Amino acid sequence: MNKKIKGLIIGGAAVVVLVAMLLILMNLPTGEDDTASSDAASSSRSIVINEQAASDVKTVKVVLEDEEYTLTTGGDKAYSMTGMDDAPASNAIYASLASDAAAIKAAELISEDTSSLKDFGLDKPRSEVEITYADGSGIKLLVGNDAPSGSGVYVMVDGKIYLFEASRVDTFLYHKVDYISKTITKTADTGDDAPVLKKITLEGTLRPKPIVLEVSQETVNSTTTNLYEMSAPRKHDVDSANAASTGNKIFGLSASKVIAFELTDEILEKYGLKDPYSKVTADYADQTITLMSSKPDENGMAYVMNSTLDVIFQVNVSELGWVTTTYEDLVNKLVIAPMVSELSKITVMTPSKTYAFDVKTVPKEDDETSTTTTFSYNGKELTAANFRKFYRNMMNAKHQEFTEKQPSGDVILTFKYEYTDGRTPNVVEFFKGENRMVYISLNGDCESLENESYVEKILEDVEKVVNNEEVKEF
Repeated sequence: MNKKIKGLIIGGAAVVVLVAMLLILMNLPTGEDDTASSDAASSSRSIVINEQAASDVKTVKVVLEDEEYTLTTGGDKAYSMTGMDDAPASNAIYASLASDAAAIKAAELISEDTSSLKDFGLDKPRSEVEITYADGSGIKLLVGNDAPSGSGVYVMVDGKIYLFEASRVDTFLYHKVDYISKTITKTADTGDDAPVLKKITLEGTLRPKPIVLEVSQETVNSTTTNLYEMSAPRKHDVDSANAASTGNKIFGLSASKVIAFELTDEILEKYGLKDPYSKVTADYADQTITLMSSKPDENGMAYVMNSTLDVIFQVNVSELGWVTTTYEDLVNKLVIAPMVSELSKITVMTPSKTYAFDVKTVPKEDDETSTTTTFSYNGKELTAANFRKFYRNMMNAKHQEFTEKQPSGDVILTFKYEYTDGRTPNVVEFFKGENRMVYISLNGDCESLENESYVEKILEDVEKVVNNEEVKEF
């Protein structure tokens, strides 16, 4: 081939390659072009129908299928709403409605043909919204169905059907109850102003009789702890953890949902609060708070009221000990457990014999901050470690079951505890019962049952301890 022709061919091919490369480079997106393209796309997805500031919104009228109301801005209050003068409304939620009413922006224009409104739920809209602004202008929106796959909500404005982001029209579907604050009780003050609990009263259909817990405070190493004692329906030592739980979430209680306000007897009956399942009255040094609850459902949800608010809330009561705590939960499971150092004599009486044990507690010779306790029977000192095992077994008498029945059988075992300070002795009696259970009476008051095996163990041990034979603990 002619060298000149060959060179022209090669040169032409090279030009073609260079042109192709140039075209590719020219069409590669730069960072700047990418952003501009993205902004343009975003802009195309946001159709500004009306642009106002939230402060320019004067009124928003919302008409729902079963309710209508009008929000008005300005005046003595930042916001006011028809029929909500005495309701504990949330200004933050009012502000959300004003914000949605200010800037009206659609994501997409769907149709200018209004002949098929039913397809979009606009023949019977869920909400009709009329908004007026400070400049005298106004706008009306009809809110229809949710679009498929959660892509938005159909809204008609000025005879055109748009797709709106759901977050831009959600408040237009609110009922008045949705504007009420979910705060049931305020957060407690702290430091020197922290509330000081004095008494808790538990009532309601859950409990046959009111339960009263008297509360005092103990401070050790700058830490203050509440101490609880039951004063009604009986005077009792209590399970400290369960007693403390009754005061959980009295302050700082918030709802999952607001259910109703402007309450009537019919509404209270409907939500189980006319005669509440549970009621707590917490008396503090400077205030009293009363809360009521319906019976919790299988998911732990219940309707709750604060007596000072005309509102019913829905709450998960899993952390509200006062809702479900019963007398049986609160009573200390041990029938009685005196400190041995407080005792001067322990007497155990069986149907055939009486055992009187003298107890003496004195300071140690080499350390007056500590004490030594000795135990004797008929003037003979007993092995202290062995007697303490026996005493711990005595203390192991428990309220295994509570009962309203009273014993009719014979006394089969009695404990009498006498104190060094001269207080009235405590007497525990065990009576023969049924089905291998025994009745327990404390100072003449019988309310529970214990297993008969407990009595059998004590009767066996008392003979061992007086003979200094080894006693084994339960």
